[in-house]
Amino acid sequence: MSAKEEKTSAIVATKESEVTSSFALPKIELKSTIKTAVSKTNEVLSIMEVQKDMTSSMVGSRIRPLAFQAKQVAQKAVIIYESRQHYAPQIIAGSAATIGLLVSVRRGKVPGALMGTVGGVGAYAAVYGQPPKF
Repeated sequence: MSAKEEKTSAIVATKESEVTSSFALPKIELKSTIKTAVSKTNEVLSIMEVQKDMTSSMVGSRIRPLAFQAKQVAQKAVIIYESRQHYAPQIIAGSAATIGLLVSVRRGKVPGALMGTVGGVGAYAAVYGQPPKF
């Protein structure tokens, strides 16, 4: 090698050592870092679990009475729905009249009468169910 090449390789070598020394990673104790990370993770998980338990107990205490009231209302609605055949003429006439009036105001007398009839037939089917097949 010539003197010029030796000088260039020496400069490159010193620059490489400067670069690697400036980017050297700090020495970290791996075990202590892992222990710290695990303990912090456990703390966060325990806090989250406590918050979840508190939230679920609050929600549960609020939902139970509402569910009980909803069940009572649903039972009353079923009882009223089952007694619909006692008021069949009123239900059918009211449905036909309401639908017929609404359509006649919007479209005219003839479409109102037709749709009122269709609404009455639908109400009849809803009250009495499907007619028996012969």
